Amino acid sequence: MAIKTLLVVGRVSNLPTVWTNVLAAAVLAQASISVDQTTLFSEPGLWLGALLALSMMYLGGMFLNDAFDAGWDKQNNPSRPIAAGQISEHSVWLTGSVLMILATLLISYLYQTLLVVETTGTAYQAYYGWLAAVLLASTIIAYNAWHKQFSHSAFIMGACRFGVYLVAALLLAQLTYMVALAALSLLLYIAGLTYLARLEHSNRITSLWPLLLLFSPVAVGLLSGFYSLYFWLYLVGFVAWVSSRLRFVMCTIQPNVKACIGGLLAAIPLVDGLLLASVNALVPSLICLLVFLIIPRLHQWVSGT
Repeated sequence: MAIKTLLVVGRVSNLPTVWTNVLAAAVLAQASISVDQTTLFSEPGLWLGALLALSMMYLGGMFLNDAFDAGWDKQNNPSRPIAAGQISEHSVWLTGSVLMILATLLISYLYQTLLVVETTGTAYQAYYGWLAAVLLASTIIAYNAWHKQFSHSAFIMGACRFGVYLVAALLLAQLTYMVALAALSLLLYIAGLTYLARLEHSNRITSLWPLLLLFSPVAVGLLSGFYSLYFWLYLVGFVAWVSSRLRFVMCTIQPNVKACIGGLLAAIPLVDGLLLASVNALVPSLICLLVFLIIPRLHQWVSGT
């Protein structure tokens, strides 16, 4: 079995977008409770554990996506690794399931060992990790199982990234109103992107309303209240990029949904960066911008869809 096949099944070129989700959730949580951001990175072991757990959760979800879609791919997308005979369906099921279980156990372990404060009345916090991890894993599995049957499953896909934000915030800082609002904007962006992705096979647009969801992070960014020149530049850049990708499916005789989706997937770190810029988190938002610039090159190596 070639390593490249495993990378394709796991869609690893999009993995850095999970890392920027984690960064954004933690920094936004700290910003909303007015805590010095230098304290945010005082627990490198916790950061490493959070990134590892949520990376495994993502990879497990991608493997299970191919496992659930194996029959459909054989009929409609024969280039996928299982349909092409590059890897066995059993191996994909096993790998995806193991990754999901390990990720869930790791998140629970991190809560129980690193977040429980030894003070009366706070022991219940240990159960948050287990509950959050199980809910995220269940949402990922639900999407993979039902996305071909449920016409609005795009919102379940968005809920998966919503869960990443919430788990990261609970692990690395705390859950706040700002984090929940930011996570909601990411949910809507991912839902809009996923609606388009469902049309990749037919390569035609049947409805335009999901495109509006792609601009929901703009509204949330404006609600945050910090309007520096840097924020406005970031906002203009985000809108320009998303609009430029939509030209592949709008105002053209021959739509190219695949190219549009690749560009919108690459812009997930831009969503994180825009939300960070709205609270004047300069360095974290620049890190997101750097990741955004790298993702298209990774897509040339391993397809993001």
